[in-house]
Amino acid sequence: MRINRRRFLQGAAATTATLALSGWRRVPWRPGVAWASGPSDAILVAIRLYGGNDGLNTLIPVTGPNRTLYNTSRPALGIPVGSLGMTAVGADALGHTYALHPDTKNGLWALFNSHKLAIIPGVGYPNQSLSHFLSEAIWYRADPVGIPATGWLGGWLDGLGLPATAVPAVDVEGGYLTPLLRTSSSSVLAIGDLPSFVFPIDYDYSPEDDTAKRTAFEDIYQSLASASAPLDRIAAVGYATSLKTAAYPHDTVDAPLLDAIDGNLGQDLKTVLTLIQANVGARVFHVGIDGFDTHSGQGGIGGFQGALLKRLGEAMKAFLDSLDSTTRAKTIIWTFSEFGRRIEENGYGGNAGTDHGSVAPMFVAGDAVAAAKIWGAYPDLANQDDDGNLIFEETGTGEGRTVDFRDYFGTILKWLGVAAPTTVLPTTGGWSTFTDLGFLG
Repeated sequence: MRINRRRFLQGAAATTATLALSGWRRVPWRPGVAWASGPSDAILVAIRLYGGNDGLNTLIPVTGPNRTLYNTSRPALGIPVGSLGMTAVGADALGHTYALHPDTKNGLWALFNSHKLAIIPGVGYPNQSLSHFLSEAIWYRADPVGIPATGWLGGWLDGLGLPATAVPAVDVEGGYLTPLLRTSSSSVLAIGDLPSFVFPIDYDYSPEDDTAKRTAFEDIYQSLASASAPLDRIAAVGYATSLKTAAYPHDTVDAPLLDAIDGNLGQDLKTVLTLIQANVGARVFHVGIDGFDTHSGQGGIGGFQGALLKRLGEAMKAFLDSLDSTTRAKTIIWTFSEFGRRIEENGYGGNAGTDHGSVAPMFVAGDAVAAAKIWGAYPDLANQDDDGNLIFEETGTGEGRTVDFRDYFGTILKWLGVAAPTTVLPTTGGWSTFTDLGFLG
């Protein structure tokens, strides 16, 4: 059946549904399109480790008091010291040595060995929630007390003052928009894959009617440009979507290094690579890898978590290796997870796993890394709460302090040119002074 006005508008609405529309406010209408451009055209790729990654079996104690407690806490899951020589990453700020999980040898450790990986231990927030849903909301918004309407990166994007028709960020995760990129004024796109990101058409009458339909679509939204909120915002994002369906490539580039990665992460990063090479204006991207909720069957060397860490690191390395040198110099990948895991394992033998925990190490990769090392001191494993989780304590005792996630995020914002990250990040829950962690040059 030929598309009528109602059917056309329904299709158009479906196309724009993936754009961020939270936190309505009036945005001036500006025709045409302007591409986003952060300081030095910096490119950020965020990778979420869904489920809560076990940091203790990711960055593993080799020497010092933490190793002693590790041995007693992980009789089944513990990685022997003799298996850690090939993935050693040196000493923390207190002089005790650590190593990455042996299964990271060709991924995370290879990045470290090529001076492209910073390791930030003990990152979290005060009064850690053990709920996946609440903790992910806290991480997305960088607020351990309230739930702001925008994500912390979305708030930064709003502050750039971009035209409403610019799309500076893309979530490449099946069409779901992460709250990390939720904005109040900037248009942010969520797509599943490039081949399906097309303007809605009636195949019985295409291509003859395509131009007329696109013109009608743009006329509808232009007619709403001077309307009151939120209709003006709907107009802006609708027009931005129309522009992007025409400007975006509809197939991915050849990337054999990423094709070799199992699972969705390699293909999602291939989509990111394609958008970067197509120069469509997006500079911030979000992808994810699932499976880190390892209550049981976590495994040791060659086990379930090891396979996830292997895939993560090899995908990160393949992505960076697929960039040209100029682009790679201005690109960083950074990781986050809603929480770490409990220090003591649960279960027995091959069924052993770990429950929800608190702080955990994070990784930043790219040419911009100031030095490949452990940035700071590993938290004291003996400093546990009643649940057996690491206590968040920024002042620190014993092995060293934990790191507020806003210092982690703020160091990234500083690299982007934000003079005072406290103007972007919520100053709640006892955090009001930013500490530059220094891991980006």
